[in-house]
Amino acid sequence: MSRLSSAPVEPAPLDGSLETYVEHAVLRAPRVREALLTYQAQAARIDAVGAWPRPTLSYFANVRPVETRVGPQRQRVGVRVPIAWPGVRRSPREAAAHRAAAAATRLDALALELRASVAAAYWRVWLVERRGVQLAEQLEVTLALQEVVQSRVAVGAASVADVQQVALRAARIQDELRSIAPARRMREADLRAAIGGAALPEPSIAASLPPIRRITESRDALHAAVAARPELASIESEALAFESEASGARASRYPGLTVGLDWMETGPARQSGVNGDGRDALSVGFMLSIPVDVSADRARASAALLQAAAVRSRVEGFTVDWRAEIERQSATIEDTAARVRLHEATLLPQAQAVFEARLGRAATGQEGGAAGVAALLLAQTDLLQIGIERDALHAEHLVAWAALERVVGRPVAGVENEPLETAPQQTPAPPTPTDEAHADDEVAQ
Repeated sequence: MSRLSSAPVEPAPLDGSLETYVEHAVLRAPRVREALLTYQAQAARIDAVGAWPRPTLSYFANVRPVETRVGPQRQRVGVRVPIAWPGVRRSPREAAAHRAAAAATRLDALALELRASVAAAYWRVWLVERRGVQLAEQLEVTLALQEVVQSRVAVGAASVADVQQVALRAARIQDELRSIAPARRMREADLRAAIGGAALPEPSIAASLPPIRRITESRDALHAAVAARPELASIESEALAFESEASGARASRYPGLTVGLDWMETGPARQSGVNGDGRDALSVGFMLSIPVDVSADRARASAALLQAAAVRSRVEGFTVDWRAEIERQSATIEDTAARVRLHEATLLPQAQAVFEARLGRAATGQEGGAAGVAALLLAQTDLLQIGIERDALHAEHLVAWAALERVVGRPVAGVENEPLETAPQQTPAPPTPTDEAHADDEVAQ
């Protein structure tokens, strides 16, 4: 609520970080504007309901004056002021205030939901970009390898089928690279929709690998935080609004009181010397409105109380669902963190070592022919797929973290995983035909 107002606020420029995208969504998304206007409308209704009943003013002119001893009564002015019971006036205002509070807390809940949806769209765009980078690196290696194999055909160390096999691999990578652009447009469309349609700059997403964290809070602390979710406060405010309506319906069963004042203008008497000649009449009166439909008011009060109970019954269902969601997202966070660590500590170094060994044996002629080329391409495929899997686990981990914070209703405490001692993944430089010729000479010697 503190970040939202009716006045337009200019968000910070998109710099590729997730926080700037979230800020754009909170300040610019159409759903936020709709929720803000709903809150403002509910707040405006507080002063529009529960007003004092309007007094009535009446005027009558006697076409035929009523002749009295003191003179003819020619016209009359009257005023009626209804007296409202406190409960009848107070209840609508209380109900409107509770509904305004419910709309305000729904704004806070929407901010949490937007953060999770923006994070999911953001990391999907990031994953597409990372895949494109890895495919481009592997295509460079494959094209260089194709030149190497082509040069070996001239000396009989490789066959045309070997060249075709490497060329097929390069064509498949190029095909996957061509699919990156439309995939990115689709993911960017989701991200633009999440942040309110703002144009995405280039480059729009941070390229570095995000950190992997582990949760440092206990499950009990996460479950306890659910009780402070804004949706629960919104449900309670909505239930209180129905209870206020019930109180007003009960107050409507009492008789209504109206105070009246009449002034009658009297003309001069026809006879002189009359006591009170031409004296105007002034009268005060009280009127009671008898509630003959008490059963209808009782039914309205009962219906409002039942509605309040029905609204409060959502709390238990929401709490059960949110606790289950905490367990699901926590399990996903723990699983993805462990698998990312496995990929970075074991799978990627092993796949890179196998690929480098295959590449070295192919360059020195120790492993030639179709079997050697096939083994090299298989090692390259494994290295690429493991790298893509590692990035996908990173994205899944961060999407689950944002979903967990949405359920908990606040940031979740965590700490980054301890740094690994293994070196970061690097795509080995492909052998050049010149390097291979030197290697062949050394083998011949």
